[in-house]
Amino acid sequence: MVIVIIVALVFVFAKAKRVSPLSWGHKAVNTPMFSNQAINGYDPVAYFETGKAIAGDENFVYQWNDADWYFSSQQNMDLFAGSPTQYMPQFGGYCSFAVSKGFTANSDPNSFEIIDGKLYFSGIDINKLFKEWDNFDQSSITHEHLTGIADGEIDLRLIFNPYFSIMEDQIYAACDLNVHNGKLDNLETMKSLQMTLGLYSL
Repeated sequence: MVIVIIVALVFVFAKAKRVSPLSWGHKAVNTPMFSNQAINGYDPVAYFETGKAIAGDENFVYQWNDADWYFSSQQNMDLFAGSPTQYMPQFGGYCSFAVSKGFTANSDPNSFEIIDGKLYFSGIDINKLFKEWDNFDQSSITHEHLTGIADGEIDLRLIFNPYFSIMEDQIYAACDLNVHNGKLDNLETMKSLQMTLGLYSL
């Protein structure tokens, strides 16, 4: 019975986070389970026009490709309606890192890049991650010091005893993490190192 519950919880979590192997098939556009709201309700045109993630307004909604696209203005909605494929994010708005590994996964609208005129969502905003997890109960490097987008892989192996309890002394985890466009701001230890080395910037 416990195994059935765990499998059910994993399935529900995967559906909520829109995680599934590409081979299983998926919606063309990243939308939630119970709505057709594309890319978490953010304005796809605003990424190109302002370089920022801007939430759409329910007064400006355009239906295209079995999804409801939200916009922050009538002008942006009209631009999209005239050329949807020009503004639609790559991979339907799914996380591009996940797609590169053979899966779909929900994306963070604030973690984006425009490369060669194409919009990609990827990775995790490390500032937001540290803030949401209360800086992982440490104060040396906090969300106030960090910017950048992280992606990576985690290999987690758990061994269960016959009573289906995790054997904590045999947990294995390996993490390969990459931070793109990362920056450390106002970190006192870095300032001290900079002064010691006599550098203008570090």
